[in-house]
Amino acid sequence: MALFSSDRNAGADDIRRSLQAVESSASRYRWPLIGGGAVLVLLLTFYFFTGSGNGTTFRTVKAEKGNLTVVVTATGTLEPVKEVTVGTEISGIVQEVLVDENDRVKKGQALARLNTDKLEAEYSQAFSSVSSAEAGLVEARATLDEARENLKKLEELHRLSGGLTPSKQDLLTARSTMNRAVAKENSAKASIKEAKARLAVTEINLKKSVIRAPINGIVLQRKIEPGQTVAASFSTPELFVIAENLTQLVLKAEVDEADIGRVHTGQAATFTVDAFPGRVFDAKITRVRFAPTASTSTSEAVVTYETTLRVNNNDLVLRPGMTATAEIVVEKLTDVLVVPNAALRFAPPVEAPKKSFIASLMPGPPRRSRPPSQNGEKRVWTVKEKQPVAIAVKTGSTDGTNTVITEGDLKPGTDLIIEMIEAK
Repeated sequence: MALFSSDRNAGADDIRRSLQAVESSASRYRWPLIGGGAVLVLLLTFYFFTGSGNGTTFRTVKAEKGNLTVVVTATGTLEPVKEVTVGTEISGIVQEVLVDENDRVKKGQALARLNTDKLEAEYSQAFSSVSSAEAGLVEARATLDEARENLKKLEELHRLSGGLTPSKQDLLTARSTMNRAVAKENSAKASIKEAKARLAVTEINLKKSVIRAPINGIVLQRKIEPGQTVAASFSTPELFVIAENLTQLVLKAEVDEADIGRVHTGQAATFTVDAFPGRVFDAKITRVRFAPTASTSTSEAVVTYETTLRVNNNDLVLRPGMTATAEIVVEKLTDVLVVPNAALRFAPPVEAPKKSFIASLMPGPPRRSRPPSQNGEKRVWTVKEKQPVAIAVKTGSTDGTNTVITEGDLKPGTDLIIEMIEAK
């Protein structure tokens, strides 16, 4: 019995020690669990009392009264107002070149000379032909006078003899001789004219052997050297290019067919060239061609229209051949309501329905933007009570950066949203 009682007490002690160990372990994890639960309660309370924590801000600009200039851009090349290519109508060897590029020349000034040995020989031959033809005329006239006098005597004798002598055949022969003498005289006169014409041609060719400037100007190009042979058999050889006046140039720009309807004679323009970065030159349209200029690219044909602009170049800094980028002023508006194009492009995303806290933690599709305006209506957005509010407007001309507002409830000074920034 004693043994049984002792064993029972030992078992009870083991059970008590196990219970104490469990209680000690529970006490150790109790406070961390309580603290975690308190933090969770605070987070839930903050979420439900402050909403989703939306920290969205907006970048805005003001609608303003101002001026707007609409331009059409085109590229082209600077050229002299009048440019003359100097050639030669005769063939020969260049004996001497008297001017060089960039030289100023006057009308009639000698630019080059061709060798004239052959031309002088041709002139001498033509002069001799004239002398020979004139001598032939003298001989023909003497023959004519002789034939005419002989015929006159025979006719007088025939009259005095009552037709007995000379015979009719002799009279006929005399008349034929006189007629041949008249023809020879006419032929001699024609030969003289022909010889004189050949002489005149050789004289002209001798004068043309000296190449002269047809206008006052500046030599832009010199294409010959002494000793060079020029042949004018099939086409006129080009020897020099002369520009009349470089203080006045023209810019021949190619305007796209989409813009040509707004381009007219008399419009002002500005242009730039790569040689002078940052410097803007003035120009004015003097002609717009009706005939198109078609150029074919790798994908499609591009149709442009050549537009001529007059350019002042008094300081001679611009040179023929320079590539220029022109901006033609097609419309100028003053004191109009303008807004940046960024304000017209802005549209806030469509608001999604509110979700539960758990649903908001789940991933979902990106927020959608608002659909575009219908029936051509455009909208800009302002901020009221920290929310975007639309203003319906109608637009007019644009310069690519700003646009004119023609109708709507938009007032100058109104802040317009151009960007929405969401807090992260």
